[in-house]
Amino acid sequence: LLFAMLRERGIYAMEHFPIYITTSHTMQDLEKVLIALRETIVELQAVGFFPKDAALAISDDDSAPLTAPQMEILLAAQMGDEQNCAFNESCTLHLEGQLEESLFTASWRELVHRHDALRLTLAIQPGTQKMHRSMEIPIIRIDLSKLSEVDANAEVRRHLDHDASTPFDLYQGPLLRATLIMLPGARYDFIMTAHHIVCD
Repeated sequence: LLFAMLRERGIYAMEHFPIYITTSHTMQDLEKVLIALRETIVELQAVGFFPKDAALAISDDDSAPLTAPQMEILLAAQMGDEQNCAFNESCTLHLEGQLEESLFTASWRELVHRHDALRLTLAIQPGTQKMHRSMEIPIIRIDLSKLSEVDANAEVRRHLDHDASTPFDLYQGPLLRATLIMLPGARYDFIMTAHHIVCD
């Protein structure tokens, strides 16, 4: 219903499909999306689809059943570390210029706080997942800025290979990790890796 109502407001969005924001979008485009989303949520709240008080949406530690696709992933991941690592999904943001690390870190914390899925772990009770009200997911920092371009790129590739072959503990969590790599020439690679059971 949310997606259908967004489409009525001129925002093309489909359920179960990702929505991409690119550098082609302007601030006016983003504002239009936010306005449509706010109006839609208010309308759904008015008829009881969403809680009017966001604080009621999740208790200190809440749980929910795993979806059918999550159960399929869990069954495969439990076969061993190699199978578990097959569900590691990684995304790298390439940044250039001066980086205000304190603001970047604060933004990362806000992102983790905002999205329940990033704070999920599997619960002991079979077939359930636990949504934590808070979870600290630190940004690991690696400084390669003093290396040559060739050596730095080789180190980044080694890190990506290691990250891809490092399994997540689905029950202890977190199921997301982040690395900020400082590169020569005021460049940065921000690498986010998550388990497919909580991220698509």
